[in-house]
Amino acid sequence: MMPLTSINSIEIPKQLFQLLKRLSRLKWEQNPCQGLKPSECELLGMLYLNHLDGNEAVTASDLSSQLKITPGGVTHLTNPLEEAGCIIRRQDPSDRRVVLIGLTGEGKALAESLISEAHDRLAGLVSFLGEEDSQTLTRLMSSMIEHFESLPSS
Repeated sequence: MMPLTSINSIEIPKQLFQLLKRLSRLKWEQNPCQGLKPSECELLGMLYLNHLDGNEAVTASDLSSQLKITPGGVTHLTNPLEEAGCIIRRQDPSDRRVVLIGLTGEGKALAESLISEAHDRLAGLVSFLGEEDSQTLTRLMSSMIEHFESLPSS
């Protein structure tokens, strides 16, 4: 890797930090979330994607792995979603110790709305940037994530 010049060694990381802060503060979810937390919306979206893959319901452990959170974190997120009527929990018929989590009709409709909204926003970005710049952005973001994932955890 090429060392940064003295001016760039300060300025480029500073600019990247400011851009990442701005990106993290963007409001990604609009009206479809109806007062749900972003993490709850993410769980609904993941359940919907599992549904599209043919899985009507999945275990908390599966969701934990997919969302990269603890199984306890999944439970914490599912409680308000169950109270809101978005998800249902039921015992796995093949193993009564296992609880399966699936979408209700209301939860499915909300998740479809969230996925559609995200798709429209990203399609708008691709339209704004153009295909070539969008592919470059995707490649650079993938490289950035790989870099940070490869760093030792502190």
